[in-house]
Amino acid sequence: MLDQQSVYFLQLLSQQLHDTPITFTPAAAPDWAKIYELGKIHYVAALLYQTLSDLKLTGSLQPSLEKSWAASTVSVLCQQVRNTASLTEIYDHFLRADIRPLVVKGLICRSLYKHPDLRVSSDEDLLVPRKDFYKADAILQQAGYLPDQQPSQRLLDDFQEITYKHPDTPLILEMHVSLFGKRNNWRVDGNRLFEHCFQTSQAHEIDGHPFFSLSHTDHALFLLLHFYKHLTVCGAGIRQILDFALYARRYGDRIDWAYLIDCAKRLHAYKVLQTVVNIVYNHFHVQPEALHIPASVVDPALDPDPLLEDMLTGGVYGHATRERVHASALLSANFDSKMGKLGMLFPGRRRLVEGYPYVSKHPYLLPVAWVHRAFRFLGKMHSWGMTDTAADFKTGRKRLKLLKKYDIDKF
Repeated sequence: MLDQQSVYFLQLLSQQLHDTPITFTPAAAPDWAKIYELGKIHYVAALLYQTLSDLKLTGSLQPSLEKSWAASTVSVLCQQVRNTASLTEIYDHFLRADIRPLVVKGLICRSLYKHPDLRVSSDEDLLVPRKDFYKADAILQQAGYLPDQQPSQRLLDDFQEITYKHPDTPLILEMHVSLFGKRNNWRVDGNRLFEHCFQTSQAHEIDGHPFFSLSHTDHALFLLLHFYKHLTVCGAGIRQILDFALYARRYGDRIDWAYLIDCAKRLHAYKVLQTVVNIVYNHFHVQPEALHIPASVVDPALDPDPLLEDMLTGGVYGHATRERVHASALLSANFDSKMGKLGMLFPGRRRLVEGYPYVSKHPYLLPVAWVHRAFRFLGKMHSWGMTDTAADFKTGRKRLKLLKKYDIDKF
């Protein structure tokens, strides 16, 4: 059962899905410091502050908390405005070169919020046709964006994305040639669903600038599967559900729900879809028909709260505690391999290639990567002051048991 502060947190977030101000009448005085901490670990603190301002509740905060919360909101706003301007500038370069990367998540989802620049994006994801990748890379490097790995045919075969950073802007660009990578069979199957996404792409105009993205059906499907993917590792945050709900609310009448449901069932994500719908209905107080989702998806007997509680505890990427980060190793072994503990200790090349790029170029160095990975893990444990992994494995087993209740273990 959710604690009262989590309920208040969700009620305030629900304002993003309603056109008129919500009625917020808490049964007891909110613990604003705890709600602020929840907002921070889920990257929605700025959205919450704007809601408190709209509801004229900022005066109920302790002065020191109100000052910190307001300052962090202004900081988020300024950085996001700068990032959006940088993205618009580089995207215009792509269009002039006749390249149409597809913007996924990020800017497209942000545009759906009441105050878009308060929905922070730590990076922007762009899916590029493989034939255009080297051309896009040249444009990025000419503009001062440097890749974390120099692109090569082998890297493009193995990697989900290559990261580009600019020394003079905080914007991080994740340039994808696939949406899910290849570290397990589920992700390979997920990529196949988007093989024709460039032919069916959708144009958007945001602040007077053209952008291209996935079709509405593909984008909604991607948001669902991306959420599912995060659940199989450290975890997923509440903002991903909010993104999905806002997307369905805006574009749901243009989504082929029969196709999306069929794909979700094929990739074992249908119960996750039902869980998302129940969370939106139970805690954001939005009827499924407002999202244009078929009534058949609704399962009143499915309790979403155990998964929701896990999400709220874990933060935006499930990294809120060190135990969860280490516990993700157990989950990765379960989802990426059928070899159990052996697969966790000695994972295959597909799983290690993105963290240890030399394995892509020199596959025979896989045993070196195993040793490298072990020393890296021990180093993290030492730096975090952790010497006993029993609690981590207990956390991992607990999460795995929870995920099985929602069919997030069927590969």
